[in-house]
Amino acid sequence: TESVLTQDLTQARALAQDLKRRGCALALDDFGTGYSSLSQLESLPFDKLKVDRTFTSAMARKRSSRKIVAAVIGLGQSLGLTTVAEGVETIEQAEMLLWLGCDLAQGWLYGEAIAARDLDAAVFAALDAMPFPSPFEDPPDEAEFGAASRAAHRTLENLAAQRLAQLQAV
Repeated sequence: TESVLTQDLTQARALAQDLKRRGCALALDDFGTGYSSLSQLESLPFDKLKVDRTFTSAMARKRSSRKIVAAVIGLGQSLGLTTVAEGVETIEQAEMLLWLGCDLAQGWLYGEAIAARDLDAAVFAALDAMPFPSPFEDPPDEAEFGAASRAAHRTLENLAAQRLAQLQAV
């Protein structure tokens, strides 16, 4: 757990570096709450920075939470880390995160938690339900696919206007 990092940072650094040598990616979870801190972010070789769900879930109604989310995303970007928003439950939250430049999101909007043993079946069921063609088929024309369907399946990716959106959020 995160509490182990606070007890012996030297040992945590050695363990993290060993995991990285073995090809593991490391994420600092629940950033902004609990045991996560800037000193850990600086001292350990993280690949991802995860914005805590308490800020994500409140950002549509609380400007202070939106400012914190924007700041964490900006911090992650400045350090070259992939930013991940936890607890995304609404399209409004997903759109805000998109405009703030968040790389990835997770939460009930995208699906419920499932047991590892059920993962294969869930992935195949999701692929079967997708309204767009296989990547191995010829791409559909605009009339067949439609802008609305494309927009509904947008991923969180960096946009040219993200800096402006970050400033507007604050």
